[in-house]
Amino acid sequence: MQITITPEQLALMRAMVNPVYAAHMEADCELPGFTIAISFLDPYGTFAVGSCGNSSVELGEVAVQPLQAGWGLTDQVS
Repeated sequence: MQITITPEQLALMRAMVNPVYAAHMEADCELPGFTIAISFLDPYGTFAVGSCGNSSVELGEVAVQPLQAGWGLTDQVS
């Protein structure tokens, strides 16, 4: 599976993460890392939210290949 974020989404993440990292580095603290959570909201699309520390930013729709339409829960194990 390939998930693609746009340059604009990447810029949103950097704008959120860079100040958090700078503050941690200045305080000689361990960097908190960041998360990008992908929600598959069939049939509405695939959306991402980025978070770092106490901050978060909605990234909007992301491209997923292959298309993940029609997924559902089953009892079968692959």
